[in-house]
Amino acid sequence: MIFLAHCTDSIGLVAKISGFFAEHKLNILSLEEHTEQGEFFRKYYKAYMFA
Repeated sequence: MIFLAHCTDSIGLVAKISGFFAEHKLNILSLEEHTEQGEFFRKYYKAYMFA
C-alpha cells in the first residue's frame, strides 16, 4: 500500500499521523517527507496491517 499526506505544517503533525497508523495496526517500512512553503508532504511506502 502507498499512502499520501498533504496538509498545512504544524507542531505535532508527525505524531498525529503516526498515531493514526498505530491505532489501525499499520506498520510502515519506508517513507519520504518534506515541507514546502508551510505545507507538509509525506509519502508512505510498503505500509501493511499487522495480523
